[in-house]
Amino acid sequence: MSIAYIARVFTGTGQIKVIEVAPPNSPSEGAVNGTDETIVHINRDFTFPSDATTIVEFQEKYYRNFQNSTWVALPERPNNLATWNGTS
Repeated sequence: MSIAYIARVFTGTGQIKVIEVAPPNSPSEGAVNGTDETIVHINRDFTFPSDATTIVEFQEKYYRNFQNSTWVALPERPNNLATWNGTS
C-alpha cells in the first residue's frame, strides 16, 4: 500500500500531534525511541470520516486507539477552550 500521510501521535494518549504529507522515505511505523511519539501511516486508500473533511478536522476530532489499531472519535468539546487529556 502507498503511504499518503504520516501521523505523529502521543504514545500515552493517542492524541494526534501532527499529520504530515508522507516523504519519499517515510519513517517506519511504531514508537520513536526516546520520545513520547508513535508514527502511524495513513495509506492512500484510507477514507476520512464524513465529520472530518480536512486533515485539520481529523486531527482535532480523532485519536489513535493503540489496542485495536483504529482511529476513534473524540467526545465533543464543551467549549472552544477545552482540551483532551486522554480520558472521557
